[in-house]
Amino acid sequence: MRRKIRQCFRDFLAMVIRYYRWKHDPRNAEMVQYLEMRKNVMMFF
Repeated sequence: MRRKIRQCFRDFLAMVIRYYRWKHDPRNAEMVQYLEMRKNVMMFF
């Protein structure tokens, strides 16, 4: 059971790191801006 929790945590960390790398990649800047815009719009409604 404990190993399963640790595995989930490692997967989660890997996902977060991958997301941050993707977000700070200049090639994805347009997509990031678009997502941020969508997120802000969602907050208003």
